[in-house]
This record gives sequence, structure tokens and C-alpha cells, in this order.
Amino acid sequence: MALRAQQLYPFLPIKFLITQKYDAIAKVSNLGIPKLIVHGRADEVISFQHGEILFSAASEPKEFLPFEGGHNDDVFVISRAYKDQLEIFY
Repeated sequence: MALRAQQLYPFLPIKFLITQKYDAIAKVSNLGIPKLIVHGRADEVISFQHGEILFSAASEPKEFLPFEGGHNDDVFVISRAYKDQLEIFY
């Protein structure tokens, strides 16, 4: 998968500006700890599809919690389901 920054800023020489690379797909597939992946359906920065791909690549145990909000902006305010899921998860 291409760097998300390249997709967001195609006019910048991203591969020369970003020296640290983090392959989340590779990392999450090797984690043996429980994972809760939370993603907003209206996220304009990291698409919901990216969250689904990350979840698919994750090893068990894992849970996926979609919410209706956007990027890091309203899950904590609007979603009682998020708070309930965190309590269950921990």
C-alpha cells in the first residue's frame, strides 16, 4: 500500500521528506496481544477502508469498533458504544 502521505500530498516529494517508515500491516499481524481497532466511517484523513484492511491483517485476538464520526474528533463525545467497548476490552 502506498504511503498515505503520498496520497494526501501528491505535489510534495514525500519519499524524501519522510525518513521513518512504519508498516502497520506488518506490525499488527505479528502482535499477540489483544487489539481493539476503532475507526470512524466519516474519516477524511484515513479512509474507513484502511481501518478495515488493518483489522483484516491483525492477528487474533482482535475486535473492530466502527463509529459514525470522523478523524479523531468525536468518538469520545458521541459514542457510548466506544466507552462500553473499552470497558469490556480492558
